[in-house]
Amino acid sequence: MKVAVRRLPSGFRYRLSGEASDRVYSRRDLCGTPLKLAGESWEVRLPRLFRGIHPDLHALAVYLALRPVLGRRLVLPFGVSAACAEAFARSFGVELPKVDGGLAPRREPERDAPGLLYSGGFDSSAATLLLPQSTAVCHCDRIDRSREAGLFVPDIPFGNQSARREHQCRKVRRLGRRLCRVWDDHEFLYRPYPVWHANDWMSWFSMIYLADSLGLRYIETGHVLEDMCHTGFRYDAMRSWPLCAEALGRENLCDAEPGALDRTIDLGEFRLGIFGLRKARSMAGLSTVATSRIVALGPYHGDASPCDKPFADASFVGRRGTAPSANYCAECPRCFHKRMLVDIALGRETRADTVSDYLEFPFIREELRKEFLDWHHIWVYIFQRVRCRHPLIREFQKQAQRQRDLGFLEKWHPAARGAIPAPYRASVEKNIRRYAQTMSPAEIEVFGKHAVAPLRTPAALGPRA
Repeated sequence: MKVAVRRLPSGFRYRLSGEASDRVYSRRDLCGTPLKLAGESWEVRLPRLFRGIHPDLHALAVYLALRPVLGRRLVLPFGVSAACAEAFARSFGVELPKVDGGLAPRREPERDAPGLLYSGGFDSSAATLLLPQSTAVCHCDRIDRSREAGLFVPDIPFGNQSARREHQCRKVRRLGRRLCRVWDDHEFLYRPYPVWHANDWMSWFSMIYLADSLGLRYIETGHVLEDMCHTGFRYDAMRSWPLCAEALGRENLCDAEPGALDRTIDLGEFRLGIFGLRKARSMAGLSTVATSRIVALGPYHGDASPCDKPFADASFVGRRGTAPSANYCAECPRCFHKRMLVDIALGRETRADTVSDYLEFPFIREELRKEFLDWHHIWVYIFQRVRCRHPLIREFQKQAQRQRDLGFLEKWHPAARGAIPAPYRASVEKNIRRYAQTMSPAEIEVFGKHAVAPLRTPAALGPRA
C-alpha cells in the first residue's frame, strides 16, 4: 500500500492507494467482524507542543491505522532506519521499501518521566493519582466524521462522547496533571465502524506522535491485575475460574527479577525497544476492584467513564422512573458492575430500581444467566459486598457469601513491584499505600491457587438459553 503524507499546520493528512497484495476486507486473525476498506484518506491533529516525530515512529503510526487491510508492503514518502525495516519484516511480514541508511533508530531519552495512555476510564483515572506528578497524560480522541460519511455508530455517540471527554480532561487538569491530546479519524476508513480497532490500537497514537516532543521513555499502559493474569472474559468450555493463570502471572508480575518488564517491551507482538520506548505497567498489582475504590475514594469521587456512551441513553427512563447517571450508560454490564463497585467503596446502597432498569435489557439478563460471567471474580466480590434490596441481587448474595471472601482484591499484589520502572518505583509505591493495603502472604497464596466457583441462575431470570 502506498501512502502520501501531507504536513498540515495542525497535524498530518494521509492519502492511500492500494497495491495487489492489499486487502479490501480485513484479515480474519485481527477481528471477528470483517471490515471493508471504504475510504482513502485520514487526518491526525496534534497539539501546539508537537515538535516533530522520528520517521520510525511515524511508520509505526501509519501501520497501526492500516493494519487490518495492509498487504506485504507499506510504501511511505520518507525513509526509516534499517533496524525499523528489519523489525517490520520480521514481526509483521511487511516490507518498508524506503530505507535511510544514514538514519539511526530513536534513542532512549535520558529523562525518566513517563507518559500515560489515558482513556477516561477507571483504571487510567486511578493511574493519574498514582504515577509521578511529571507524568504526561496522553489522550487520543476522535474527529467526528459520522455525518460526512453518512454513518450511524450506535456504540460511539460522538457528540455525547466528546462532551464527556472534555469533562474528564478538565478533571485531569484540575489535578495539576499535564494533559496532551491528539485527534484522529482513521477509523472512518472502514465499514462497519471498527469499535474493536479503537479499543485495541487507537490509544497508542497519542503516545507515538508525541513521544519526541515530550521526551518520553516509558509508556504506562494502565494494565491492571486482571490484564496480567487472565483476560477476564468467559468462554463456553470453562469449568473453573482461577484468579491467576500461574505461568502468565509469573511472567508478567516479574517474580524473577525487579524491572524485568522494562527490557521486554512489545506492542502486541512487536518490540518497542527500537523506538527508544519501554512499556511500563505500574498498575499491574491492582485489580479492577482496587482501581474502582481509588477513583471512588480519591479526588475523582467516582467520576470516571466505564464505557464510551455515558450520555447516549441519558434520556432513557426505566419503567420505575430512574434515569442513569452521567457517568454510566443504562445498558452494558461494565457500567452495571462499575456502578455497584463505586457504591460499595462509598458505603452506600445500590437502589433496587436501578437494578430493575438494567435488567430491562435482554443482553444483561442473558449475561447473568451464565455460570461464569465476564470478570466473574469481580461479580462474586460485588455480590459478597453490595447492599441492595433487589431480590435478584439478594439471591446472588446468598451464593457468593458461601464462597471464600474476595476482599483481598481491594489490596495491592506486591509481586507486581518489578512492573514499576525503577526510577519512580518508590514514588508509585508510596502513592499506592495511600489508597490500598498490601496483600498478606496468606492472601497472595490464595490469589495464586484459588478458583472462584460458578453461580447458579436465580429462578427469577428463568432457564439459560
